[in-house]
Amino acid sequence: MKKRLLLPLIIGALPLASFAQNAAHTLSGGLSTGYESLHIFRGVDSAADESIVWTSGTLTMDSASSIGFWYGTGPNSVYEELDLVGSQRFAFDWADLTLGVVWYHFPDDFADDSVDFSVTLSRDYTLESGLVLTPALAVVYNESAEGFYVQGGITATQPLTERLQIVAQGWVAGSSSYRQDDGLDNATLLVSAPFQLTESASLSPFIGASAALDAIDDTSDDELWGGVTLNVQF
Repeated sequence: MKKRLLLPLIIGALPLASFAQNAAHTLSGGLSTGYESLHIFRGVDSAADESIVWTSGTLTMDSASSIGFWYGTGPNSVYEELDLVGSQRFAFDWADLTLGVVWYHFPDDFADDSVDFSVTLSRDYTLESGLVLTPALAVVYNESAEGFYVQGGITATQPLTERLQIVAQGWVAGSSSYRQDDGLDNATLLVSAPFQLTESASLSPFIGASAALDAIDDTSDDELWGGVTLNVQF
């Protein structure tokens, strides 16, 4: 347990180690809280068919190096999860490359703790209409399962007014040695409508649908859920 905690904390702290070296760095952050009718994580209901409320926080240096946390719990306290997150983004002409680590901790032993290591490639394309398309490919290695989860998809962001956007995200994932079976894992669609309440605060209702594919169709169902997120940037 100590080794599992120490390794992600060290890796997650590395992106921000240079803070002490140069006071000219730009620091930004955000706090979010939300409600989900189900907690669907990688196509699977991860909170025992419960709705959850959650809170997260992030500190980011120079729009590239980030550390943060995510905490969620169900109304009956059956489900409780605390995640610690670290990432480092590298911007190239052809794409952005992001290295990430997440430590998943379940205080009441709802599930086993684990660590994810990830590599993500993404790029923004802005059309004349203002529509922003962001294709992305992520490869995740989970050290507990000793398996891989690979997800490819696209996000489309369309401003409707100065305050309102429509954001649609769709992806297909596959897994190997990550579930009981290998193969295509899930296909998921999320649609949200972020509304800018103030210069720094936004409210985003969303709805999601997920189809269980070969790797999880014997153990998971197709899912439909919704929720709302309040986000504050500083």
